[in-house]
Amino acid sequence: MVASAKCSDVSPKIESRILEQVEKLCLFELLFIEEFRENVEGLSAKQLLELINDFLSGEHGEVEAYLFLKLLAYYPKSMANYQLTPLMQTLITSAYYIGQSGFYTSKLSMEDLAKIFHRSKKTIYDCIKKHQKAIEENFKPVMEEEKLRMKAREIALRELVEEEKLRLKQEEKGNK
Repeated sequence: MVASAKCSDVSPKIESRILEQVEKLCLFELLFIEEFRENVEGLSAKQLLELINDFLSGEHGEVEAYLFLKLLAYYPKSMANYQLTPLMQTLITSAYYIGQSGFYTSKLSMEDLAKIFHRSKKTIYDCIKKHQKAIEENFKPVMEEEKLRMKAREIALRELVEEEKLRLKQEEKGNK
């Protein structure tokens, strides 16, 4: 006889944890784009094993382990490269923003990302700050334009209020 598990057999706490992990993994699938997949040509088994051993020597959660192994499978050269490639910078920044999204309660910290990407916390922090600065620079003209629009709206609203006050005063004078 085969035992079957029902959803009702799983405690709400465990069920919540499972759903949270599934949500995380689904969001992180956005990082893995087949067109950008790297081959392992030029990498030695020793390099890959060193990366895996370094990762396994630390503490990590299930999601972090999954991400590390999947990143290593998709982007082995970038993961093994000491220098941060533009692709790796994009992956780190994307993982950070996905990890900070409000879709689940536990967020990926800089320390988690440092373990996953096999980089220092400072490197992760600098990469994210550089990306944020680039975004701010790109959106600066848009933000300035929006500020001008808001200022124009404020002025137009004040003018309308003044016109309405003046009209009401004239009506009061006409009624007397």
